[in-house]
Amino acid sequence: MLERLLKNTAARSLAEVINRLGGALFWLLVARVLGASALGVLAFSLSLFSFFMTLSTLGLGSVLIRDIARHPERTAVYFSHALIIGSVTFLIVAPLMFGLALSLNIMGITLYATGVMALAVLPGCVFYWCKSILTAHEKMKGIAWARTAENAVRLGIGAWLLFTGGTLIHIIWVIFASKVVLAGVGMLLTLRYAIAPRFQWDGALFRYFGSMIPAFSMITLFNSLFWAASVVLLTHFSGETQAGWFGAAFKLVDMIIALSLAYGQAIFPIASRSLQNKSGYRRVFHRSLKYISLLTLAIAAGTTLLAGPLVQFLYGSQMNAAAPVLRILIWCVVPFSLVPVFSSSLVSYHQQNWDLAANAAAALSVIALNLLLQPGTGAVGAAAVLLSACVIFLLVEAAGVQQCMFRLYVPMQLIYALPGVLLMWGVITLTRNTHVLISVVAAAVIYFGFLYFSGALDRTDFKRLLRRKREAGL
Repeated sequence: MLERLLKNTAARSLAEVINRLGGALFWLLVARVLGASALGVLAFSLSLFSFFMTLSTLGLGSVLIRDIARHPERTAVYFSHALIIGSVTFLIVAPLMFGLALSLNIMGITLYATGVMALAVLPGCVFYWCKSILTAHEKMKGIAWARTAENAVRLGIGAWLLFTGGTLIHIIWVIFASKVVLAGVGMLLTLRYAIAPRFQWDGALFRYFGSMIPAFSMITLFNSLFWAASVVLLTHFSGETQAGWFGAAFKLVDMIIALSLAYGQAIFPIASRSLQNKSGYRRVFHRSLKYISLLTLAIAAGTTLLAGPLVQFLYGSQMNAAAPVLRILIWCVVPFSLVPVFSSSLVSYHQQNWDLAANAAAALSVIALNLLLQPGTGAVGAAAVLLSACVIFLLVEAAGVQQCMFRLYVPMQLIYALPGVLLMWGVITLTRNTHVLISVVAAAVIYFGFLYFSGALDRTDFKRLLRRKREAGL
């Protein structure tokens, strides 16, 4: 079970790392060539896009993954009905997205960008269903290839336009085109790795989807609000420049969040099949929490010290104001990287109401605290709000697992993270006057080397994986 989980996570994570690096390079170019205001325009329109695109799916992707993982023979009919639902909801949410921008008094290029991204909801929705099918069949490499194609179009054409005098309008349409490519490649790979949709009316299935919509659509609504509210409210109260600083910092954090989401997606079908082997899944669950925590604590601690040099190196001096935002925002990865594991586990065990409660608590916290603190605190305040909401998110998810699944415990090996972080900080301090990448590599080597030799990293897991690899190669 653990080997299959790591294999699927690695298949997607490797491509995600490459794609996120490419995506980060794209946003770096936008920031350097077009400035923080342009970055704020894109951050606003993409936040609304993510919110309404996810809303158009009604959260039914989780239902597809859970049910198809258990009954793969139902793939074709589930796929076709999901595509029908997504097409209908697109016709509703796209005008709503544009209307919301108007109601917030958004004008000019920001309104134009929002209109273009409203059209991109349809291809985004198509890929969402393809991703759900591929995840259920544990074909994570298909998702990775589709994301790679999207990133290649966005970075390749976008960089060419930026270097040849392209404007923000050109970049907006490049992003739209990348979403169309993402949907097309996703569909082709779904047909190859899984199965073609079979368009036939199944009233019972539509009624089943209808019974799932209340809980899962609300989960989707609150999750989308959780991620979108900070940028939208920050833009509304403090303007595009503050949103640009927040967006610049978040683009660096988003890479780690994407990896945690990939792991959550990989563990979802495994959890869905583990109803009869709860004790075995419990071991995998707690190992996941341990390794994710050890990794994210190091990332957050190291980035806190290196935020200034990292922003300077990546964005240039004109974005130095993003450094204090990054110092706060990076700590979101510690609580939130655990959330996908809790969420997938709860939904797999038909405890989606707990996941709904966690998403609602987190989203409402973001909105309430931003309304309280903005506009006076700007991007730094928005970062502090998101961090607080991530902690609330995790606590409610953990309460659900404790209540409905099994008793939680904190692995004792996590205590080794503290001296490991102190050693890492010492290395960063000693190498502060060198290139920032040298500090990053040196700190990582010291931290993980300490964890390995102290026994915080379970060597039996690595030996078991290596042995199975050798056996598979014989």
